Amino acid sequence: MTIEDEAIPLAAQPLLPQAGDLVTIEDEMIPLGKLPVSGGQAAEAACGLGILALAAGVLVLRQSRK
Repeated sequence: MTIEDEAIPLAAQPLLPQAGDLVTIEDEMIPLGKLPVSGGQAAEAACGLGILALAAGVLVLRQSRK
């Protein structure tokens, strides 16, 4: 059994600026107020719990090898 490849439909080429043309890039508005803060106490607590779990795992492995 032979499966024939179908032709891939092509989209129209986007209009690209020519060499020497000036392109204006519009900047979005930048917030001037206080920005939201991510992380904080919840991230620190999760990191601390991860370190405790790692230490507990190391202790359990040491105890099981004795």
